[in-house]
Amino acid sequence: MIPGLVHRTQAKNVLAHEPLHLAALVADLAGQAFLFTAEKSLTGGIKLRPYANIHVAVGERIQPVEISHGTEERVRVFFFSESAPLPFAAALAAVAGMLAGEEIKLDYLHIFAADDCFGALLCQQYYHIPYIYSVYNLTEEKKPLTHLHALGLQLPADCALLGNMFFNEQACAANAAYVIDESGGSIPQNWNHFFCSYAGRVVTGQPAVDTTYWADYGDGQAKRSVRKTELLTVLKQSANVLVYSDVSEAEASLVLPADTILLHSQSGSKRREILQSADFYIYDSPTAAHKQLLEAMAAGCIPISALQGIPAGLIVDESDDPDRATGYTYSPGEKTWVDALARAARDLRERPAWQQSLRQRGTALVAGHYSLANAAGIYHRVYRGFAPVKLPFLVNNQHKAQTAPDNGGQGNA
Repeated sequence: MIPGLVHRTQAKNVLAHEPLHLAALVADLAGQAFLFTAEKSLTGGIKLRPYANIHVAVGERIQPVEISHGTEERVRVFFFSESAPLPFAAALAAVAGMLAGEEIKLDYLHIFAADDCFGALLCQQYYHIPYIYSVYNLTEEKKPLTHLHALGLQLPADCALLGNMFFNEQACAANAAYVIDESGGSIPQNWNHFFCSYAGRVVTGQPAVDTTYWADYGDGQAKRSVRKTELLTVLKQSANVLVYSDVSEAEASLVLPADTILLHSQSGSKRREILQSADFYIYDSPTAAHKQLLEAMAAGCIPISALQGIPAGLIVDESDDPDRATGYTYSPGEKTWVDALARAARDLRERPAWQQSLRQRGTALVAGHYSLANAAGIYHRVYRGFAPVKLPFLVNNQHKAQTAPDNGGQGNA
C-alpha cells in the first residue's frame, strides 16, 4: 500500500517536522508512504536530488516547476519549486503520471487543506487515484471557477455556485472517498450542515500532536521547578505561580492573583520552553485551538478551562472525578479562569504531590490518545478500507459489547 500525504505548505500551528514524522508513522503501518510538499522546511533535511524539470500550463500561463525527491527509510519525499495551488496541482498530477511510468500507483492521496483539492481532483480524473480530505475548520472560502477551468476541471456535482465563485471546501469534500472530521468534538458554525451532505463517507478523526517533541526536555531533564526558576531569572521576574496562554486577551480586564505571572503569545522553541516550565495553561478563548491545548498538556502544563468545545474527557476536574482529574474547570461560584486559577495556585502550595499526580495523568492521557501515532493508526484504517464511518442514525457511542470468552461449552468449572 502506498498512501501519498500532501502538505503543500506549512499549515498554521503545525511544526515543521510534523508532516514528515506523520508520514514515517504511516509508513511503519502501511509499509511505505509518500510526502508531497513545496515547503523546504517540511522535508526534514532529507538529501534531495533532481527528479524532473517540467513546464505546466495553467490557463494562458506556462510556468516551469523543478521537482526533486529523496528517501528516508520508508518515506519518499517530493519537493516542488512552486507552491502556488494551481501550478503545484499540475505538477502533482505530472508526478503521478511519472510514477505510473515506474509502475507505481498511489492507493490514496490524503490532503489536509482545501486549496490542495485541485491536485487531488486532477489525479482522480487522470489516474483514478482516490483522495481523502481531512477537515480542521470551515472558512467558507470561495474561489473563482476559472481556477478549475484553468486546469481543465469541472465543478463537482451538487456544489453550490455564488455567481462565478464556488465554495472551495465543498468542492474538495464532494469527490473525496472519505472526509475526516478533525474538529475533536468542537462544532464550528455550519459544521453539521457541511458533513450531513457526505453520509457514508464521514470519519471521526482526533486532534493529534507530536507528544515526544513537547515532552522532550533535552539532556538535562531538570525538574520542572528548576526550569521555572531558570526561566524567571532570564525574564528578570519573580513569582511562585507561572501561567501561560496562547491568546493575549486572556489577561484583559482581569486581576491576577498575587505572586502570579502570565506569559502569552509565544511561538517555536520559546513557546516549548515556557510550556515545559509553566505551572498552568489557560484555555479559555474561542480563538484558541485544541492542538495548542494538547501541546501544553504534553509539555506538562495543567490546563484551566471553561470546558467549551473541548474533547470529552480531556480536562477532568477533581470535583467531577477525583481519580481521573487532569486539570481545572469552573466550579460553582467561579466565573472566570482567574477564579479557577486561585484554586489551582492554592493546590500548588498546599497539595504539591497531589497536583503533580494530576499533571502526570494529563500528560499520559495526551500521549496515549492524542499522539501522531494514534492519528496514523486512524488514517491507516481508512487507507485499508476499514474506515470507522460515522453513522448519523446512531445516538450512542459505537462500541461492541464485551462478552465472556468461550470455554468450549463446558459451563462453569
